[in-house]
Amino acid sequence: MARQGYTPKKRNSYTRPIGRTIVFALEGKNKTEHQYLLDMAKDFKGLITVKFADGNETDPVSMMKSLLQKVADLELEEQDLAFSLVDSDCNPSKDGQMREADVLARKTKTVKVRQIVSSPCFEIWYLLHYTYTTAQFARSSDVVDLLRSKYMSEYSKALEGVYSLLRDKQDTACRHADQLYEHCKDKGARPHTTAFTPSTEMFVVIDEVKKARR
Repeated sequence: MARQGYTPKKRNSYTRPIGRTIVFALEGKNKTEHQYLLDMAKDFKGLITVKFADGNETDPVSMMKSLLQKVADLELEEQDLAFSLVDSDCNPSKDGQMREADVLARKTKTVKVRQIVSSPCFEIWYLLHYTYTTAQFARSSDVVDLLRSKYMSEYSKALEGVYSLLRDKQDTACRHADQLYEHCKDKGARPHTTAFTPSTEMFVVIDEVKKARR
């Protein structure tokens, strides 16, 4: 009950979510990744809030610019994060774009911004939940074909519930992804190039998310 003569102060209409806010930029209209990240946020309900950059960009530089614009638009704080999820697509023309996107990310001082590259595609992250492989995939579709033929016959870009399906294998996927990262470094490849394959930096995202529980 309000005290007599007391006038409540007017407050800003913006209510900051509890916990860490994590902003993602995704390639085009990628329904699978979008839903995966939303389901991840539900798993960490109250600890993280997931938001997405506007637009449907597909090249690394435009994606990073869209992400940085969203970061500027939101009232983010030091503990918040921003990730641009990029596929290398076995396309060497993306090497220069990924370098430029990294330069843009480093210019932001308010929150941690990072480009997260999967090579050749995001589905390598799903595959690593089941197996460790250093196979040199010629096309992104080869990863999807292997995933469907041996582990997730129902997989499609529109499949819902992927996070829940793979959740119990997440630690295995992170371990495999970390191993692959070291394998690519050991063979002399440079991160954020198409030569750094197969690999995915999604284990970095998961590690940052898990920090919300510590």
